[in-house]
Amino acid sequence: MLALLFSLVLASAAQPTPDRVLEAARAVMESAEFCFLITVDASTEPHARLMQPFPPDAQMHVWFGTNPASRKVAQIRKNPRTTLAYYDKAGPNYVTLSGTSRIADAPAERRKNWRKEWEAFFPGGPEGANYVVIEFIPQRIELISATHKIAVEPASPPAILYRTRSGWSFQR
Repeated sequence: MLALLFSLVLASAAQPTPDRVLEAARAVMESAEFCFLITVDASTEPHARLMQPFPPDAQMHVWFGTNPASRKVAQIRKNPRTTLAYYDKAGPNYVTLSGTSRIADAPAERRKNWRKEWEAFFPGGPEGANYVVIEFIPQRIELISATHKIAVEPASPPAILYRTRSGWSFQR
């Protein structure tokens, strides 16, 4: 009986809950000032750009500001499948999110996702003609975090969550 209890404790320590993985992913994303946004072009060639994201919202959606004439906007309009990659060397920790992106041009979304220090890059501010926002909607989250002690044992795979109708869960 004691051996069974001990093995259950070890198993639960090795396999974090989806909520714990989400919490750790959010912390890593918030501690990394930048991430890479990866889009694909018409020939499915990937293109990575260093971006300054806003912190993930309650649904883990991530927002970015950009110029509507950029290649990334054109690529997202043709193929919304995108990936984000964050790295926080303090852990070390990494989070990779796969999902889709959409271009949002509504004034309220543009104002909400604006940084004053961007005025030099986007004259006219959030209402200007050369500013739109990208909303990234994750479907898959992959995490390794030494800080949060998730997936750091030798040969352990990363923690991977998938969005389901009822929330986030591990693939079974």
